[in-house]
Amino acid sequence: MSKKIGILHTSFVFVSVEPVINDLIAELIPDAEVIHFVDSDVLATVVREQGISSNSEVRMTRLAQAAEAASVDIIFSACSSLGPALDVAARNVHTPVVKIDEAMAMQAARDGDRIGVLATVPTTLGPTSDLIQSKADEIGRSITLERRLCEGAFEVLMSGDRDKHDAMHLANDSALGLTAGFYGTESEVGWFFDHIEAGKCE
Repeated sequence: MSKKIGILHTSFVFVSVEPVINDLIAELIPDAEVIHFVDSDVLATVVREQGISSNSEVRMTRLAQAAEAASVDIIFSACSSLGPALDVAARNVHTPVVKIDEAMAMQAARDGDRIGVLATVPTTLGPTSDLIQSKADEIGRSITLERRLCEGAFEVLMSGDRDKHDAMHLANDSALGLTAGFYGTESEVGWFFDHIEAGKCE
């Protein structure tokens, strides 16, 4: 029996602009049924308000509840900016909830000492960094986090210019770069921060 995956989106970027999530699921779980649940304004609201309000938490909870009502087997959140709101949502559903950056955060916390986080929107830096730190705390590791914003890259992606977005976000081309951030050995991270200045990722 095929699994049903509910994907929560906070914009249309992974629905109509960048198909990477659909492509990966089709490759790794070809018989899975995928259902998309979209609140196309909640990320913009978080960016505008420079943080996650209780209203945004309610909106993400409602998305998760809609996915659960559709009898999905697992709920996958495609937005790292809303990670803390997903923690609230997870407490209000019985279906397992997985964050897009959760596995990355654990691997970074387990393998890295000095960890760099590169984001395309400012609202991702805090939640992803906090998630990595919490994973490190869980396994008793001491880490150093450095954060950089690749300003303008998300707007480029939303405009449909995927190639330029990928070029601006080139740190993720590293063998150890995943999703929202970059992590690696001290020399690799040092090279990264020497070559990519905050706000100047072109």
